[in-house]
Amino acid sequence: MKKLLYVCFVSGARYLSYIPFFQFFKDREYPEYDVKFYDLPCSHPDREHWIKIMYWLYSDPSWLEYDGVQPFDVDLFPVRETPLLLDYKLALCEKYKTPYYNTVGIDDPKTRGVRMTGIHFFKPREYLPLIANTALKYRQLLNVKDLRTVDIFYNPLQRRVDNQQVLYHLLRESGLPIITDASDWHFHGLHLGHSRCAGRWESMLTNDPDVRLYWARIKQHIHDPEFKKLYRDTTPDVRAEWDVLFRAAGEVFSA
Repeated sequence: MKKLLYVCFVSGARYLSYIPFFQFFKDREYPEYDVKFYDLPCSHPDREHWIKIMYWLYSDPSWLEYDGVQPFDVDLFPVRETPLLLDYKLALCEKYKTPYYNTVGIDDPKTRGVRMTGIHFFKPREYLPLIANTALKYRQLLNVKDLRTVDIFYNPLQRRVDNQQVLYHLLRESGLPIITDASDWHFHGLHLGHSRCAGRWESMLTNDPDVRLYWARIKQHIHDPEFKKLYRDTTPDVRAEWDVLFRAAGEVFSA
């Protein structure tokens, strides 16, 4: 049977608090898939952006045991879909003739810059050797004190360090084709981080059929005693994010 690995990088106590929830939903939605969590040592003054850039530059030899690797935000909780995630992503790699699937087609380049999405999939045995030299070069660039001074790290349109722009440069400089078609792109999970943007759940639960599907899957598990314990024992910030989602879902689906 083909094997998929979720890879989650965490930075700071807040993101560590999402790990039990990710594990909970992964075990119920995709028990046949594996997950590894990485808390990388970092002494850089801009730890958050350093870690986010390392999403795309880090590799673990154990990844070569898998047919697919899916880096995922630790607050993006997996949901089971048809076709299954690994089958879907491998089919897209075949369709686009690449060892990865991602796209620049989601964001408007005039306002957001040319950047990949944060939902990146790759076939490790093919992909990792192709990016190895460029990834090493970019890791060396991470030694600069101010990441904003590195052109490939800094997005002038957004006026910030942008790890999704870094991923675009990594792929292009490694000689990989850049996918522009966005018609096959999906989140493949419920992103609790939307709770940090006022009004976003109300809009997405009303207008986005994918998000409505993801919520329907996640909702099946929120009365599970294990989820209730995780919710009760988590940090106040993370519990508040669940509460924002629960209130929005209640408003949207009772209207």
